[in-house]
Amino acid sequence: MKSADSEKTEVNSDPSMFVLNTIIEWSFLEELMQASMHVCNQFGPAKRVELIGYAEGFLSVIGRVYPDWTPKNDSLPDSFVVKIPSINNMQKMTDEAVFEELRHEITSQDEELEQMQQNLYKVNNSECAFYEWIESWQADIEVPRVYVHRKVTDTDRRGLLAMEYVDNASLTEIKSTLRPSEAMAVIDTIALIHAHSLEDTSWKDIPTVQWNDLMGGNRKKHDMFQFISSIAKMDEERLRPLIRKFESIFEDVMDYDIGSKVLCSMNLQPVLCHGDLWINNLLWRKNGSTSRELAAIIDWQVRKILSKIV
Repeated sequence: MKSADSEKTEVNSDPSMFVLNTIIEWSFLEELMQASMHVCNQFGPAKRVELIGYAEGFLSVIGRVYPDWTPKNDSLPDSFVVKIPSINNMQKMTDEAVFEELRHEITSQDEELEQMQQNLYKVNNSECAFYEWIESWQADIEVPRVYVHRKVTDTDRRGLLAMEYVDNASLTEIKSTLRPSEAMAVIDTIALIHAHSLEDTSWKDIPTVQWNDLMGGNRKKHDMFQFISSIAKMDEERLRPLIRKFESIFEDVMDYDIGSKVLCSMNLQPVLCHGDLWINNLLWRKNGSTSRELAAIIDWQVRKILSKIV
């Protein structure tokens, strides 16, 4: 595979040819969707893509595509989500003021950038494999329908996921409190996946990307704490005391092997877990004026082989 630097030089910013300034050409995405949908309809002249999910993650570039199918076909989706492994978001985020202390660490070391790009390819392939496993299950479960899951290979770096845009669903703010019924909906969905992974163990043969793999470069423990500490600059009075408290438990929090330790100590069978389950990876749909229902659990990029811990 080529380096992150070579990818940057190859990316064409012409939006009429490339999707979100990545190496994915519109014509290539069109071919993949045509094959998935078993149609010959083409993307029309009004096709466009909106960047979504910026600042909510840095492992990929995500956009909502409006394909303008030509001729129009009501059976085809009016829009869909495309997720492309790319360091573009990470590079852009390092230009924000809050990341100033880490800017030199992240942007000046070509070797680390290259390693991060290679990890992003692995992350893409891991998520593709998860959705393949889910499709073989054929269960009605709260994960997005995926139209295309294309893995990166040694000779072709054009990996991507194209999936449904979940209608009338949205993320919720971190400060928003989940009702017990809402939390149980998440737990029930995760429990179903855990249970199925005990019955169908084929997922054990799928290469898995874990956090300790992703954090081995510029995100070593010291650098990670420096990153977290720099966030306090946003509101010193409120955040700095919390950072000090976090520092006292930092080593335990950053113990990437804690799941395996729990697994061994309790003598439990391994199950497939999400690996990055938090509020920004949950989509909700309004159910009445005051309650919400779980629409989808997303972002299955970093999966863990664990038990008990989600």
